[in-house]
Amino acid sequence: MDAATLEPQSVLTGKFRPQSMSMDEGRRMFLVADTGGQTELWQVSPSGERIYSCPMPPGVPSSAAPPIIGYDHSVYIVRGRFLLNVARDGKLNWSREEIGRAHV
Repeated sequence: MDAATLEPQSVLTGKFRPQSMSMDEGRRMFLVADTGGQTELWQVSPSGERIYSCPMPPGVPSSAAPPIIGYDHSVYIVRGRFLLNVARDGKLNWSREEIGRAHV
């Protein structure tokens, strides 16, 4: 969107269902989408071009929590008991599953 007029500048088309989205200071969008049985993180340029697509590992549930963009532009995704980190180039760095909760 053009920030001055709030008019759309491009449209994403295809078969997908958006789950959550965040935007960084460069107006790049980080969209978690269900593409028909597969959940993916997409980085989308301000002009609407998909820069990368990173599939989520099997067993990671859907969630409405938006992606968290780090200072280094890696992306953290919280999904149920899972925490995932995706590098700037769209590769999955790591994923962790919470084992249990400590009672304090």
